Amino acid sequence: MAEPLVSPDEVDALLDGVGTPSPRPERGPADGGVRDFDLTSQARVLRGCLPTLDRVSERFAHDLRGGLFNLVRRSPEVGARAVRESRYAEFLDGLALPASLNVIALAPLRGTGLLVLDANLVLGIVDILFGGSGRLLPKLEGRAFSPAETRIIRRLIDLVLADYAKAWEPLYRIAFSWQRAEMHRQFADIAAPEDRVVVAAFDVGFGEAGGAIHICLPYASLDPIRDVLSSPLPADSPQADRDWLWQLTEQVQSADVEVTAELAHKRITIRQLLKLKVGDIIDLPVPDLITAHIGGLPVIDCRFGTINGRAAIRVERVRKYSQFGEQLRPKSDDH
Repeated sequence: MAEPLVSPDEVDALLDGVGTPSPRPERGPADGGVRDFDLTSQARVLRGCLPTLDRVSERFAHDLRGGLFNLVRRSPEVGARAVRESRYAEFLDGLALPASLNVIALAPLRGTGLLVLDANLVLGIVDILFGGSGRLLPKLEGRAFSPAETRIIRRLIDLVLADYAKAWEPLYRIAFSWQRAEMHRQFADIAAPEDRVVVAAFDVGFGEAGGAIHICLPYASLDPIRDVLSSPLPADSPQADRDWLWQLTEQVQSADVEVTAELAHKRITIRQLLKLKVGDIIDLPVPDLITAHIGGLPVIDCRFGTINGRAAIRVERVRKYSQFGEQLRPKSDDH
């Protein structure tokens, strides 16, 4: 006897499914399903700004090395991490506490940012300034920064904000200024937990001592200048501009152009054109100087002639133009 195609257990399962249908599972991208994607989302816009902000961070890290050396009189190592975007709650959850949390103004932009100094960095600099090596650091858990530590923190904040503003200058002039300090992250309310923020982080080391610096800026504050952030940062030095100009000049000089010279022309009416017959002669007055054009622009004044049995033009004068496209009046010694 042949076995049934469907077992009794499978029949019961089918009947249960008909009586109480189970919810349809959601299909993710791996199942080939379709998911919503907002092309205008903040995350997408922020990612387009990150390469420019990375350049700002590199400039800041370079300037901060000199500033920290003048403060501590010891050569620091400063490394810029890649700028990232995240939710503000994620940024706060990733911070190593305790730390120095400082709310900063972003004039003329609206809103505030957050400057975070790791406790190990602050205590290491304090120890070095007081003659230590920065290796044996006191514990900060359960206490606030001392008055001496607070004064050094303010000096460090002023240094960081000044160098960060300098790094922004080629892109956009922002006056960063300190507003207040916080010890608990729940009071550093520069944005809502779900708001998008841009985070620039830097690793600072003095041998075995060191820590991180975090600069967090809300997207809502940067939104008015998103077009500026999407454009490349200007070159850091005039030498780069000169090299680019020299290469451009070389490429332009090797480009092919078409020179057109009109020997003569004459205007006639339609009536005269209709009366023309084979053998008629049209008198064309040939001027002493004819003009050669490149791309429709009159460039060379020439004389018509022949050379080796071929029609040719001889250059008599090259017209000069200003950088605005206006023709300059020829000097008296031009021929």
